Amino acid sequence: MNDSDDIPERSPGAVARLLAVAGAYWHAQPIRWRILIAAAALNLAAITAAGIVVVVNARFATSVEIAASLDASARFVRTTVAEMRADIALPALATAVDTGMAARHVRITVLDGAGRTVAASTPVDRADGGEAHERAPDWFARLIATPPPAVQVPVIVGGERMATVVLTGEPADEIAEVWEDVRALAIIALIVNAAVLFVLAVAVGRALAPLSALARGLSRLEGGDYRARLEPPRDAEFALIASRFNALAGQLAATRAENRRLSLRLLSAQDDERRVVAGELHDEAGPCLFGIVANARSIETIARGSRAARAPEIAERAREVADIADRLKTMNRRLLQRLRPMSLGHVPLADLAGGLVDEFRRLAPSVLFDLAVGELADGYGEARDLTVYRCLQECLTNAVKHAEPRIVMVELAERRAGPRGPRLHLSVEDDGIGMDRDVPAGYGLAGIAERVSALGGALAWGPGAAGGTRFEIELPLAGDGGAAENGEGETGVPMGFGERVR
Repeated sequence: MNDSDDIPERSPGAVARLLAVAGAYWHAQPIRWRILIAAAALNLAAITAAGIVVVVNARFATSVEIAASLDASARFVRTTVAEMRADIALPALATAVDTGMAARHVRITVLDGAGRTVAASTPVDRADGGEAHERAPDWFARLIATPPPAVQVPVIVGGERMATVVLTGEPADEIAEVWEDVRALAIIALIVNAAVLFVLAVAVGRALAPLSALARGLSRLEGGDYRARLEPPRDAEFALIASRFNALAGQLAATRAENRRLSLRLLSAQDDERRVVAGELHDEAGPCLFGIVANARSIETIARGSRAARAPEIAERAREVADIADRLKTMNRRLLQRLRPMSLGHVPLADLAGGLVDEFRRLAPSVLFDLAVGELADGYGEARDLTVYRCLQECLTNAVKHAEPRIVMVELAERRAGPRGPRLHLSVEDDGIGMDRDVPAGYGLAGIAERVSALGGALAWGPGAAGGTRFEIELPLAGDGGAAENGEGETGVPMGFGERVR
């Protein structure tokens, strides 16, 4: 065993987890916002760097200015003291400070031999005597100001220090000048950066608008709307994407149309086969069963009139054969009805649906069946009429077998209002135990869904108002079974690249 096997694996640290969360959040944001945030961060970094440079230069310039003022004031004091010579006295020195020694950025204080203040001058705010500067904020003054320097000039008379002139730097006025300049530059920088970010936001929005339109188009394709087309933009890269998208949508539409035609052919072949089988059962099996019943009844009659010892047994057997043949006849009629309603094409669609509902009333007498038929034509073609019949048959069968309902409501009508044109609408709703949407559809539902889709219609189911399950089927009445529903054979209005996904 290696020593490394005993070393426990370390879990990611807090910093790594924080970086992972921040990265996930960053990539979850729209590209437009990420670009703007990155630009704003760069501008902030540039402004911060410029501010640091301004502060450093201002500190240096202030120090140089204060040092120059102190040096000039110190020379002036020494010259004044030298000129006074024997006339030097504290009152005269104080008068000189009050009248002629005021200097910019320098405070002059005269102390006697004991260190007491005799006179003090106030610094001049502006060298040109103009209006004084506005005082800078304390936080800015602390950034710019350096420890105030001081220069002491001793006044010696007769070998003794008679007084001391203290020169102290006062950078407040210089800092106020820098503050006014910095504030003006900050306002200009704020305006310029806001303008830059606004222009960048507009430019990025226009540049990324094709991606939003592409997402919208893909959503329409996902929903089955193959009429979605993208308007080619001016940018060559996005124009290529738009052309590929339009070609893809057209290919999907053609493929969907071909699949629909194949489905219709398959359903037609199935219906033709069922028609043939139903005809055979009706024309061949029906008469044969009738003959069996007739002969069995005849044998029973003959046996009852015979005095043979086994005549009663023969009559009993004949009656049993007749009963079995009757049950086969009933089964044959039901099978014929399931294969192909014999009245299809001969009676109106409303009567066809009513007959089917009446049959279920006989099969489930404890359930109340409510049929509401709106405005309907006598028929809508064999394909649509048979699809409506099969859908109604499957929905009623599922309700009776699985839902345990007390009432089943059926609505059948033609709808002409709406943007999708005239449609044949069928709804079946029960108040039973409901249907789990997560359970995959069975063979029956899959079959009617295939029929509805082949005709360009829509099938949906979900919870009903009464707590059970509601099925809704819509079949288009325009065209060849609704090929235009998903855009096959139609040229829809192109979707502009500037449209946004909302």
